[in-house]
Amino acid sequence: LELASLYRALRYKRAVKIDLLLLEGVKFCTQRNEEAALNLWEALDLPDNDVNVSAIITHAKTHGGMRSFDSRTAVKPLPVVATEATRKAANYSTRKSMVVSKGRRSRLFSRCFPRFSTVANNHFDPTKSQQLQTREYFEYPIGDPRRRPRWGVPIRFDIQQIMVRNVDLWILDLLTMERHWRCIKSGDTKMTVNSLAISREVLEAGDLRRSGLGERGDGVHGVYLGELVWALIGQLLPRVVEKSPINFLKTAAFAVGFGAKDSASIVTARILDTALDAKRMLHKKTMLPSRTISEAECNVEVRLIMGRGITHEGQRVNVHARIELRDPHDDVEQGQMGHLAAEAAESALRIWTKCPWWDECFTLGPVCSLDLALRIVLFWHAEPWLGQGFPLGEVTIPLSTLLVKDQAIDNAIVGWFPLEGLQGRNSGRIKLGLRLRGQSRLPKS
Repeated sequence: LELASLYRALRYKRAVKIDLLLLEGVKFCTQRNEEAALNLWEALDLPDNDVNVSAIITHAKTHGGMRSFDSRTAVKPLPVVATEATRKAANYSTRKSMVVSKGRRSRLFSRCFPRFSTVANNHFDPTKSQQLQTREYFEYPIGDPRRRPRWGVPIRFDIQQIMVRNVDLWILDLLTMERHWRCIKSGDTKMTVNSLAISREVLEAGDLRRSGLGERGDGVHGVYLGELVWALIGQLLPRVVEKSPINFLKTAAFAVGFGAKDSASIVTARILDTALDAKRMLHKKTMLPSRTISEAECNVEVRLIMGRGITHEGQRVNVHARIELRDPHDDVEQGQMGHLAAEAAESALRIWTKCPWWDECFTLGPVCSLDLALRIVLFWHAEPWLGQGFPLGEVTIPLSTLLVKDQAIDNAIVGWFPLEGLQGRNSGRIKLGLRLRGQSRLPKS
């Protein structure tokens, strides 16, 4: 490692120069937990494209902090560059395009009117002038598919050679949708690469910008962290097939078998979901009409999108949600949430799943005060055909939270909200879209 190159990389956007990168004894193991969450994706913690807020209080409580804080969930807007939704709301791409356009004009001006060097015979040499001009560093804005993958590290690495020795890989859970590690031994799917050498030319293959060439190249050799990882994966996989063919075939066979089993379960559950949805719609038509939503009132629009990692004792559940508006100031002595301030709504029942998909919209109201709280309670059913179910967990959001204003939020707030009040090995979180419509019509206090 050339230490002086660190300063040049940070100060002048050059590359960190590395003669040899040695990876020895690395163990790459993908594994799913009871919630079917893969450790690789959880570590990356990539937000969905339509999310614009994050729940901050409950996340802190899951790690042992803020125990004495109010149990109601607060939200925090995501940074402008975080997701596609935040960039669209803040017109991030438009602003960056304007900056890039200015940069292009300045480069065009410098090409039309170059600063020629003075030579001894006072004659202009175009070859030497072109060599003296340094090309500026250029990068596409976040969200552009042409942007090079940095993975949060804005530094390039000019690596002459990579040596890989004694690397072990377990990738079965990467190829499946559910946790199946208890069914097989870890040694059955272990794949080993004893040695592998990767040259600089291999790392820079596939994109001229990695070698500083092309229309957007700045003459600097180097790869970003994301490009480095994908280049490693592209070189390791063929070597795995060559060096561990038996375990590779075992991994593929297990993945196909478990995939067929999981797919059959999903298809069966979807068929039952469709049948129950039809029964629910028929039941709604035979009931008395519900209260008409008035445009002259303040209402809460709730979009129940989906759930993730919803489990009871680590197993799949039959689950539905109840959406309520409650007054948190009543019945506090009894430990209850308070009386209903509006008619509650019930979602559809989803069968035998850890990731229920609803995408249902509800409008609750009228809202008479911002002191009210929105409460979403999830119920699990031992028998989906019988009873109202048992409480699994809940999310409580004060309506005052929906007034959050930020350039990253366009119309409604969308985010993941962890369930509270979980017992035993229950778990889960739900994705909601929330909007307070007609807040100017709230009664004056």
